[in-house]
Amino acid sequence: MNRSRPRGIDEIMKELDRWVASCGSGRYVPSGYVSSADADFSLVEDYGIQQVREEIRAFAELLLRRKKLGRALEIGLGYFGSTHFLWRLLFRHISTVEYQRDRVFLLRENCRRHFGKHVLADGRSSFFFGLSNSPSTLQAVLEHTGPGGLDMLFIDGDHRYEGVLADWLLYKHLVAPGGLVVFHDAVAGISGAGVPRLLKQLSAGSIDGVKRDIRRIVHSRDCGIAYYVQGRTK
Repeated sequence: MNRSRPRGIDEIMKELDRWVASCGSGRYVPSGYVSSADADFSLVEDYGIQQVREEIRAFAELLLRRKKLGRALEIGLGYFGSTHFLWRLLFRHISTVEYQRDRVFLLRENCRRHFGKHVLADGRSSFFFGLSNSPSTLQAVLEHTGPGGLDMLFIDGDHRYEGVLADWLLYKHLVAPGGLVVFHDAVAGISGAGVPRLLKQLSAGSIDGVKRDIRRIVHSRDCGIAYYVQGRTK
């Protein structure tokens, strides 16, 4: 962006609200939304962002209180790239792993419409095309970021247990001590949802013997954001 970055949570949310209103149905996910048992982790409505406003605002406010907002990586772009748009308002650089190229191209066009010009070539956004568990994708991200090079990892890709576990195992070491490892859909109730199961294991230390202090931001029935601070244990 060639304009000054927003300051304060109210200005950031005002900018995000403008973006969301121009995408899909123009709405945030309602706090009362419940995943359909046969929806295969898909949303029935093409929400402008796949986030509950109260939850993403609280998380953005948490980020603003932190000293280091350098580099972030998200797994999964979403329908309109709306979280990538938000991370650009907060971080110096944001990378996204996404296997559907058309979603990235749609984000480019949405940005062009929103800003009146192409902004994704400013060096603050990077995109890695491919499955997050592909060795070539992981190698590309590692070469770009380096171990401990991230201030935030936002996992929001394959929501099945095996997919979430793989993303966590493959990318967690890229987060610097004191950085955040974040999961979306922390309280998803749909059958087969893997995030709540993994969070329970991380809290108990049943995967690698390390008990993570899992914090949750939940203002909904079926979404929620959970995170822990890298290097911090109970």
